[in-house]
Amino acid sequence: MIVVNGFLTCLAALLLCYVALKLFVHSISLYKPHLRFHNRDSLPSIWQLLLILLFRIRTKLSDSSNDSNQPLMTICVEDFVVSSQERDIFERLIQLETAHTSKEDARSASKSIPSLSVQYFLPHVLTLRAFLVLCTHPCFPLNLLGALHARSYMHIAKPLALSKAINEGSTCPLSLEVALWGMTRGARGGGEVVFTIDLREERGDVVWREVIVLYSRKS
Repeated sequence: MIVVNGFLTCLAALLLCYVALKLFVHSISLYKPHLRFHNRDSLPSIWQLLLILLFRIRTKLSDSSNDSNQPLMTICVEDFVVSSQERDIFERLIQLETAHTSKEDARSASKSIPSLSVQYFLPHVLTLRAFLVLCTHPCFPLNLLGALHARSYMHIAKPLALSKAINEGSTCPLSLEVALWGMTRGARGGGEVVFTIDLREERGDVVWREVIVLYSRKS
């Protein structure tokens, strides 16, 4: 009898913890499909995103229109600044990863121009948290656990503007937009979703873009 009572007490405690976590995650979740943040520091932290991923209450998008010219969901960061410390740390990591520096990278370094590796992959790393905000959103249409990274590509539209933003930091901020576009469903359920991650100048021109496609067998 004592063992049964102890088991029921533990079960009740676990249930209360689960409900408390659900309520906490509900309180920190953002349910609007189009979210805007002032800067990267105002984005939810990684531990908050992890809790939301594990305990979120999934909902459907209120606007189910299939306009292919408009994204289903967006995460915007108005003041996206690359700090000199982030740039220097990433440069060192690139140098450690590569056994030797190419002539082009050495020439770029001598002119204080970020190497191509930094221009391509530093924005990819720094935009990750905004991308995760979208993937863990309660309205996200795919089951992220078990999803596959199908394909992706990156494109530098304006190299000089990107180099200036990386070198000058706060004096040359960019804006970030992570957008989720239409979902294609497979014959056996699940489907693919397409993301675009854009860094833009103040006047709206795209400087750097990444396109990511995720696939999940369960929606």
